[in-house]
This record gives sequence, structure tokens and C-alpha cells, in this order.
Amino acid sequence: MKKEKEQFKKSMHEDELVSFTAKIVEYFKNPANTKKWLDILFYAVIAVVALFMFRNCQVNKENTVKNKLGPAEYKYMNGDYEGVIPLLNDINKDYPNTKYSGQALYYLGEAYYKLGKYPEAEKAFEAARKKYLPELMKPLVYSSLGYAYEAQKDLPKAAAAFEEALKKFPNYYGRDELLINAARCLRLSGKTEEARVRYEELLNNYPNSQWVDTAKQNLGR
Repeated sequence: MKKEKEQFKKSMHEDELVSFTAKIVEYFKNPANTKKWLDILFYAVIAVVALFMFRNCQVNKENTVKNKLGPAEYKYMNGDYEGVIPLLNDINKDYPNTKYSGQALYYLGEAYYKLGKYPEAEKAFEAARKKYLPELMKPLVYSSLGYAYEAQKDLPKAAAAFEEALKKFPNYYGRDELLINAARCLRLSGKTEEARVRYEELLNNYPNSQWVDTAKQNLGR
């Protein structure tokens, strides 16, 4: 009996398969159906090829920007701030949406800052923080933005930039520097209580920081 059931199930499965195959054959006998699926296949192939070409083009762009950024970084590290600005501006103009765009904007901002061109530095840092950046560079952009605002005497915005960095990057290795900067800008903005909180945080969490004495002095200790 068990064997007969298995044979029955097998024959049923085979009949279903034959029936399904027959339906497919019958379906594609209709030229309209065949054309429809050939069109679908054609557009699918086109989409795959287009995606491949797009990805390949993007990779080429990334490599181009990386190769251009290297000499620019070298100029920056060697103090040629005037010379590096045209290179970085060209990168940002020609390749605004690559994974290196944020780095180029950061170095551009730093170069402007070193030359005392604070509004231009602010603009570059503001743009940089909206781009992709390596994790270690993200807090540096906010910190540099704070310095650019402070250099322009816009202390509320400077304090806000340092405060945002403190909130976004709680594990940043230079947190004590952010704290002393935020406290200074808050104090000079007239927000003495908020400044006191930041000075206290620095003393409590970073007793060996180079800014401990400054914090104590501002707390009257």
C-alpha cells in the first residue's frame, strides 16, 4: 500500500510538471507574449550593464580624486597654504560627490584659516561636515569650525560648534580641548553657568590635561 501511494504521488507530480511545461510552451507560442518577455530581458540586460558602467565610473572618480588629494595634502603639510588652495578648489569643483570630498574641504578650510581668511574657512568647514568623512576627522571639522567662528568674534556660534562636537563625539580623544574651548566661548558669551559646568567636567574627567590650570583659574581656585 505504501509503495502504491508513493507511485501515485510520483505520477501526480510528473503530470503536474508536464502540464506546467505545456502551459509555458503554449504561452510562448503567442508572439505578443514572446515579444513582451524579450523586451523585459533586453531592459534587464541594459540595466545591469548601466549599473556596471556607473559603478566603474564612480570607482575611477574615487581613484582620480585620491591621486589629486595626495599632492594637495603634501603641500598643506609643508605649509604651502597659498599653493594648496587652487588644488583643493579644483577637486571640490570637479568632483563634489566622492568619498574624498569631505577631506578636501577640511584641508581647504584649514588652509584658509592658516592664512587668516576666516569666512572662507567657515564656509569650507560647514560644507565638509555635510560630506562623508573618516571617523577620526569628523570631530576635527566641528572643532575647526568653532575656531573659525571664534576668530570672527561670533562667540555664540563658536560655542555651539564646540558643544555639538562634545555631544556627537563623546569618545573623542581630544575631548578636553573641546571642553576648554566650549567653556571659554560660553563664558565670553555671558553664559557663565554653562561655562562653569564645562570647566568642572574638564577638572573631574581630565585631571592631567594641559588645560587644568586654565579651568581652575576661571573657577577661582
